Amino acid sequence: MEENVAIESVEVTTPDAVTDTAGSTVDAETTGETAETQLTEPATEDGEGTTPPSEAAEEATPITVPVRYKHESRALTLDEASAWSQKGMCYEPVYEDLRRLAVTMGKSVPEFVETLKAANEHSLYDRLLEEAGGNEDVAKRLLELEKQKFSAAYDASRNADLDAEKSETTALQERLAADFEELRAEYPEVTEFKKIPQAVVKLAIDKKIPLMDAYARHLRAENKKISAAAQSAATAATASTGSQAGAEDGHPADATETAFLRGLSAAMH
Repeated sequence: MEENVAIESVEVTTPDAVTDTAGSTVDAETTGETAETQLTEPATEDGEGTTPPSEAAEEATPITVPVRYKHESRALTLDEASAWSQKGMCYEPVYEDLRRLAVTMGKSVPEFVETLKAANEHSLYDRLLEEAGGNEDVAKRLLELEKQKFSAAYDASRNADLDAEKSETTALQERLAADFEELRAEYPEVTEFKKIPQAVVKLAIDKKIPLMDAYARHLRAENKKISAAAQSAATAATASTGSQAGAEDGHPADATETAFLRGLSAAMH
C-alpha cells in the first residue's frame, strides 16, 4: 500500500449487458476475489431490448478499469476497482499515520507493520507462557489456538466487508438500470446502454448524479466544441479571403496600405 493506484478510465464496451461500479483512487497491493455481476437492459413489453442468455454470455465483455500501480498497468474488474477504491478512501488516513510512525523508527510502512506483528505475537506468547506456568510446549500450543481464533475472526470480518461491497454494487446496477429508462425516454436515439459514452457512465458514477444529467452535460460540452470549431473555421476563412485579396493586387492584405494605393491610383487618373 505504498502507492496510489489511479483509475484512468472506465471502458464501457458491453452490448446489451453492462456491469458498473465506482472508480476514483485505489490503494491496493493485491486484488481479492470478487464475483462479477452484470446489468442487463430491462425488457420492454413486446420483448425488445432483451438478449437471450446464450447470446449475452457470448457477446458481453466485462467492463474493466485500467489502473497504474508501481509503474505497471493492469485492468481491474469494476467489482475489484470499487472494493479497492472504498478501501483506499477508508484507510488512507490510517496509512498516513502508519507512515509517520514508521519514519520515526527509520522504517518503511511494510517493515513497520511487520515489526508490529512480531511484537504483538511475542507479547501474546509471553502472556501465554506465564499462564502456562513457564511450560513452553503448552504456551506454543495455546499460541497456535489463539492464531486460529484470530484468523477466523479476520475471515468473518472480511466476508462481511465483501457482502457489503456486493450489496453496493447491486444497488448501483439497479440505479443505472432505472436511470437508463429515463434517459431513453428523453433521448429516444439512445436505444442501447452501450451507446452511452463511457465518459458519461463514469461521470454518473463518480459524481453520483442521474445518468440523464451526466448525458446532458456531455451533450452541452460537445455542442460547445462544435461551436468553437465552427467559429475557428469562420475566422480562418475570413483571414484567408483577406490574404488572397491582397495577393491579387501584389501587396500584403493591409487595409491602410490598400486604401492609400487606391487613392493614389485615382489621383493619377
